[in-house]
Amino acid sequence: MNVDSYTLQGTRILRRSKKIRVCGRGTITKPERSDASVHLLPDDILKDIFALFVESLDNICTFSRRTPSYSCRILLSSVCRRWRNVIQDMPILWANIVTDLTEDYPPAPLFTLMVERSNPVLVNVDLWGAGDLHESYPHVSPQTNPGGVSSITLINSLKALSPHIQRCRRLKAFIIDSKSAQALAGIPFTSAHSLEELELATQCRQAIDNKIFLSLGGLTALRRLTLLGFGNGPTTIDKAIPILPWSQLLHLDLSYTIPTEEVIWLLQNCTSAVTMRIKAGMEVAYYSGPVICVPNLRALSLSVRGRCVFQSLSRIEAPNLAIFDLKIRYEWSIYAEIDIPFDFLTDEHLAWPSVLNKTSSLQVLLMDDSRLSHQDTLRLVENDYIKRIPIVKLGIRAVERIRARQIQHLLLSDHKMLGWLNTSVSPEHRTFLHGLGLRV
Repeated sequence: MNVDSYTLQGTRILRRSKKIRVCGRGTITKPERSDASVHLLPDDILKDIFALFVESLDNICTFSRRTPSYSCRILLSSVCRRWRNVIQDMPILWANIVTDLTEDYPPAPLFTLMVERSNPVLVNVDLWGAGDLHESYPHVSPQTNPGGVSSITLINSLKALSPHIQRCRRLKAFIIDSKSAQALAGIPFTSAHSLEELELATQCRQAIDNKIFLSLGGLTALRRLTLLGFGNGPTTIDKAIPILPWSQLLHLDLSYTIPTEEVIWLLQNCTSAVTMRIKAGMEVAYYSGPVICVPNLRALSLSVRGRCVFQSLSRIEAPNLAIFDLKIRYEWSIYAEIDIPFDFLTDEHLAWPSVLNKTSSLQVLLMDDSRLSHQDTLRLVENDYIKRIPIVKLGIRAVERIRARQIQHLLLSDHKMLGWLNTSVSPEHRTFLHGLGLRV
């Protein structure tokens, strides 16, 4: 029997054997008398079984079931002395650390032990085990989830990680207050030469965010960056601009109410970026400088608040862009100022961004602009350039959806969008869409 057969057989034994409760923290399997053959397997085969079993459990992480991935390691090691020795001798098994920051779990000594057991392999540390950071803010709001996240646990975990930051390949954390921000700033990121992916969300003030930005110097291996700010009021990333290695990023995911000039700066300086998702504020000022070319960009998602967005985007060229997603939001004060010209239509011509005018690579166009009238949307779908794009979805204002029923051939199944799906999404583009949090 080969190694793969042993592994498959052992995994089946684990899954069908009787469940027992250990320490009140879940269930683990204990071999029955008829399954005693699992104890005859050599250590190498057991390691393969454990790795496969734990990997399958690590992939189960949703908002409704926030399960720390390390719990199954601990429960497996509680079955017998031999299993404990085998698991403790598997550093790679402890390299994916996903925690759930509740009041009492995991305690700092346990987190420290996990980090030490993973030595010398590189580790992925997820200090927010609830899923996508974009959807995490309600989970940490004191009004909606009091006591749901322990600041002490987060601080102790960050301090325990600090001596091992040189082995960290991926770090994900939600900074919930000034004390946890101070703990993050205490990590010597200048030694994090293996850190390729960083995901940070914060609900702190601008002054605290600036301290976080200033601590992130020396990330020479960084390729994927997520920065999400859930604070109130306009913000800026000017302190992060001279610190982070923007030109080497392959993926940028940024959500801050930054002004137009900083959005343009990011597009201009993230020269290696393949995918970008930016949620920002481009309220009054618009960019009228030289045309900016972003040659490597394949997928761009912009969610902005402003009135002159199209004028700014008309100065951007992305010759290899395949996916373009645009959402424009407006303040109520802008709706009231009816004398302000709508920048989408200029001299009876569509003021499209240059990314649409000068590229034939676009495969997916998604746009939701709450100021576009039904007539404007019809003009878009009748545009010769738009007709060449295989997948087009344009948002319809709620008050005009009844009128849209008159053109059933363009009305998509959800009755909220106009457009067409003339082809299926390729695996490559599906990967891009997933990285941007989009679905077609």
